[in-house]
Amino acid sequence: MISDFIYLAPTKTDVYDSEYVCALPDIGNEDDVMIQCGRISIHEDSHGECRVRVMLSDHLRALCLGDTYQQKHFVQTILDIIEMQSDYVLNGAIITVNDFLGECTGTIDTLDESFH
Repeated sequence: MISDFIYLAPTKTDVYDSEYVCALPDIGNEDDVMIQCGRISIHEDSHGECRVRVMLSDHLRALCLGDTYQQKHFVQTILDIIEMQSDYVLNGAIITVNDFLGECTGTIDTLDESFH
């Protein structure tokens, strides 16, 4: 699955706001070339509730050729990596995903219902 190869790197870390770049390997290239395919931004309010915005570029579609893209699993993997790299608790976070399928907003638990 394509989500097994996600690479995230922080580009901005602040007390209540963080941004990450998302990249995947270029399977058509024999070198270890990573292609940026999205950005993730997180905002935590004063009550500790988080809003996550996952903006995936059209590069993702090309990188998924021949592999399975499951939006819910892809987003869950991103959230898991961010939780491991930071102090954010993203369970119950409001998530907006913008990808080649469109834009949707919900929680990770409602992705199957409110997402594609």
